[in-house]
Amino acid sequence: MILGKSDLALLLRSAAAGMNSNFDQLTGAWLELSMPELGLNTQVVGYGSDRVLQAVQGDSVDFAGVAGLPLLRMVEYGGDATSFWVQQVPAVP
Repeated sequence: MILGKSDLALLLRSAAAGMNSNFDQLTGAWLELSMPELGLNTQVVGYGSDRVLQAVQGDSVDFAGVAGLPLLRMVEYGGDATSFWVQQVPAVP
């Protein structure tokens, strides 16, 4: 998950290692992810970058960041040209 630096500061639980990217240095932070309707309540490493925020807001000013594949692997999702759904991953017996 990559957010703007001001949102990252609001959500920060503790510091994490940053990383270099094609958007320059990303500030690292541990964030609390809570989506009870999807069965998620865990800490995840997130990053802060105002350059990434500006890039995603080029698509929509309503975007506050971007979620990557590690977050998407925590849930089950799908859709087609007319709909999109996200649900809790079924429990393995």
